Amino acid sequence: MQRLRRLNYLIEIPLAFAASTTVAGLWFWQSAAGGQAWKYLGAVTAFLAVLKPILRIPDKIQDCGEILASLSVIENELERLVKQIAHAKKYDDAMFEKYNKILDLKGEHKKKFQTGKYQNVSKRLKRSCAAEVEALYPGSKFFVPEV
Repeated sequence: MQRLRRLNYLIEIPLAFAASTTVAGLWFWQSAAGGQAWKYLGAVTAFLAVLKPILRIPDKIQDCGEILASLSVIENELERLVKQIAHAKKYDDAMFEKYNKILDLKGEHKKKFQTGKYQNVSKRLKRSCAAEVEALYPGSKFFVPEV
């Protein structure tokens, strides 16, 4: 999401710069070199103005925010359950039921974000995220008590 925000910012700067009448009136643009630079800036700005709606960067940023918010809810619920298990020093049927509810949340998340506009997530990004999670939380480090 940070990369998308940075890209959006880099597109917005020339658009705002070229649209400013104050900047257009500066003495530099009246010289031969300035006039040439202003023409190039105008061409780049026109290209970016056409490209920006095609890239839909703000929409992608919003999509990432929605996915992140949904995953944060699941993460928070899992952390709460882990703390409850540690505090109670047991894993009983009630906690197993809470775990199943969290799995239902995960299923709802997966169903929502694997359809429509969320479907085209980069496979490289998926592999990268999976590798990072596996590195942080390898399966061998988890203890799952029997119920």
